[in-house]
Amino acid sequence: MRQKTITIPMQEYQQLQSIARRFEQARGILIEQNDLVFVEPPVQDAEEVILEMKKTKKYSGAFLKSLKQGLKESMTFSKE
Repeated sequence: MRQKTITIPMQEYQQLQSIARRFEQARGILIEQNDLVFVEPPVQDAEEVILEMKKTKKYSGAFLKSLKQGLKESMTFSKE
């Protein structure tokens, strides 16, 4: 495959470099903290989670409804 060269303004190049650096920093953090970030939640029953959150009276009905829908679509909380 032949290599192609493109030209972009210096400001755009610097912006892309900045984005790439931030991505690499975030990636590094995720790799370092893998055991903390990707741990399954202790409770995997969506109804129980919703019920406990509802009891706190800190969350609106609309939020809880949205959360319930999201948990329903989640691989972690979906029932097989």
